[in-house]
Amino acid sequence: MDRRNGLESLLAADAISVRADRRTRVAALRYFDAAALASRVEDALGAALPAAGQARESEYAPTGGTFILAWRSPTESLLFSVDPDPIDALQARLTEAADACVVEQSSGVTVLRLGGARTVDLLLRLGAPSSVPELGQSLTGRLAELTVVALRVTAAEVLLAVETVYAEHLLAWMRETVADF
Repeated sequence: MDRRNGLESLLAADAISVRADRRTRVAALRYFDAAALASRVEDALGAALPAAGQARESEYAPTGGTFILAWRSPTESLLFSVDPDPIDALQARLTEAADACVVEQSSGVTVLRLGGARTVDLLLRLGAPSSVPELGQSLTGRLAELTVVALRVTAAEVLLAVETVYAEHLLAWMRETVADF
């Protein structure tokens, strides 16, 4: 298994790879009113909340690292970052907020990185076309009968966020599906 950079190879086949990203932290930003929260998020991170169905990678200026903000629902966005500082900054900015909170999800959410020419084929076999993100999209949908957030911020890779307790189930479906390729 390749554990360099916190990535563990879980599946490698012709034109598809699936790696578990053990380094990336995940936090849920939950709120009642995105418009009311927007300026506080921008102050903390230097980036705007994503619009419905969007995901984007941004630079965190204080450290030079990057993070991803991805829409999950009308009242929740996800923050993905290897660098703990963006999550910490957002938590500090919202400490006294009555209308929003940041919940660290890293131990309960597994991030999978899918790459290769057959990525879309795999996702289509596991779910529906509505679960396959285009560049800059974040979609919450069903894959292998599980609720999964799928997002794409680069052309080469799709990220999946799945509850850790269901990750092995999803991986088993992936292995069986790839065996049919």
